Amino acid sequence: MTLGCSGSGGAGVTGKVTYNGAPVEKGSIAFHPVASGTPFGAPVENGEFKAEKATPGKYRTLVRGMRTDAKPPTREEAGDGPLTPSLDYIAEDAAGNSQEVEIAGNGQTIEIAITGAAVK
Repeated sequence: MTLGCSGSGGAGVTGKVTYNGAPVEKGSIAFHPVASGTPFGAPVENGEFKAEKATPGKYRTLVRGMRTDAKPPTREEAGDGPLTPSLDYIAEDAAGNSQEVEIAGNGQTIEIAITGAAVK
């Protein structure tokens, strides 16, 4: 993860999100306060996000990546599991997901790199 500040000021936070080196095409990022505060989030499109109402503080991130080509598994593939496809392919405990970040609220940029096996 890389944290940096842009010189433009402002109260927002922007960033890039990758999963196994590729941009997360479609999904979301949520920022949950570590101690107190208001959670916020933003959609992720083509590996980028912009949250305009970011309150300064420490947050834990949670990235979700949504499959755009999700197909239901066959009965054999599903076994005893559900026959509906899992749309979220990034595990909560994947390396780089659910990490703590410090939001300064000054228009900073965050890069989040997540790795791990996809959720089936």
